[in-house]
Amino acid sequence: MKAFKRNLSPVREAGAPADEKSRYFYCVFAYDSDLTKENWIKKEYLRLVEVSKEIGIEYNLIDRIYVANRGIINPVSKNGVIEDDDGIGLMNFYMNILNFLLRENARRNPAPIIDYGGKLTQGWIKLNE
Repeated sequence: MKAFKRNLSPVREAGAPADEKSRYFYCVFAYDSDLTKENWIKKEYLRLVEVSKEIGIEYNLIDRIYVANRGIINPVSKNGVIEDDDGIGLMNFYMNILNFLLRENARRNPAPIIDYGGKLTQGWIKLNE
């Protein structure tokens, strides 16, 4: 995939400066996990690493993994947050996405509205009661 017909930037780690390339924020959102809750976050991370090796990709290509009622994993920094009753994991997931969008929006050229404006109104179906 080439955003704006250019190659994508790799994940930046430890505050590395941005380059001129665009990048996508890859997230996995799951409603559940088949792993037990005990030490879930570590087991889920290790599963990601193992499966990534099996299929020959870098595990840190995924920016965040959020599993409802379990928590969030950041594979790039190799850490995570266990969900609590206040939704700390979900809040982190939302804020991570929002921060990425705000940061990337400031770096990118404006999208030509003429290319999208009319398309955004097409296909909507009125739902009456």
